Amino acid sequence: MRYSYEFTVDGVSTAGLPRDTPPSGGPGLATGSVGHEKRPEPGAFARVVDLAKERFVRGDLFEVVPSQAFRAPCASAAAFYQLLRNAQPGAV
Repeated sequence: MRYSYEFTVDGVSTAGLPRDTPPSGGPGLATGSVGHEKRPEPGAFARVVDLAKERFVRGDLFEVVPSQAFRAPCASAAAFYQLLRNAQPGAV
């Protein structure tokens, strides 16, 4: 995931500056075409946690927030939102 921002402070801006950040080489999201993402392998998230624990012990990491993203096609964002509201009325 990559976020891009433009900043303007005291009349000086980052707008138009080159963005030469190389890829991190991290384990990106394995996807095909939209709506055809690979399903997570059982135990994959636990392996990420185990790897993070090893790196904590070595001192490579201070803080980590492991996460997973689940995606699927959605014909109607409004209908999906209503489904969430009905399933968890106080959460959304």
